[in-house]
Amino acid sequence: MAIFAVNVKLPQDKEGVSFEIISEKGYSFPTLQGGQAEDAKILFGIDGYPTVIVLNPVGAMVFRGSLERAVSFIENELKSIN
Repeated sequence: MAIFAVNVKLPQDKEGVSFEIISEKGYSFPTLQGGQAEDAKILFGIDGYPTVIVLNPVGAMVFRGSLERAVSFIENELKSIN
């Protein structure tokens, strides 16, 4: 499974704030921004931010939503494997 955060700077956002928050919280998953984020927005049908995408080992999207819901989803997936 892979987890990606997609971040698009909104007009009211200060430069770099989102990455400061990600760092402060200790998140280690990749965060897409700029052109990457725009590509992901189209590819995965993202309509709000922040959005967490979870892909399965073959690259198919198995989850799209908030970080909190992603954590629950991944925990449930891990339980079903064991």
